[in-house]
Amino acid sequence: MEPTARNPYAAPSSAVADIDGTTSDARLRSETIPAVVLTALWLIGVALVVGVVRVILINLGRGPIHAIIGVVFVTLVGSLWIYGLYSQRNWVRWFTIVWTGIGILATPWATSRISDPRQIPMNWIQIVADLAAVILLCLPSAGRWYGRRNVP
Repeated sequence: MEPTARNPYAAPSSAVADIDGTTSDARLRSETIPAVVLTALWLIGVALVVGVVRVILINLGRGPIHAIIGVVFVTLVGSLWIYGLYSQRNWVRWFTIVWTGIGILATPWATSRISDPRQIPMNWIQIVADLAAVILLCLPSAGRWYGRRNVP
């Protein structure tokens, strides 16, 4: 049997240059995560850990099953959120910015409803960490990494 000829309609086997002259393979290798995005991810991770502790404290009086369900839910949602930011999903970045803004606006109302005095410093740690992370996610280097090409 003789080898078959190359299909002329098949996708190219080598990397094709984009309009700016770089290949998509080279762009993926050259784009490392900026320090501001990495710091923002760490801050959101800190807020997530504090949130897990708060869920445990809130639900301990209700029974261990409530605490376990709360911890699993918060960990799952928070991990997916951080993964979305890490995998350069610009819509997750904008959702984070908007959601944190709404949370900051609701801070006076939410803080006044906290009955456990241990929750108040943890609430402020979450607020400060989330606000700092959002500020970092709004910087131009973060915008470029998330795909906005018109950022200086």
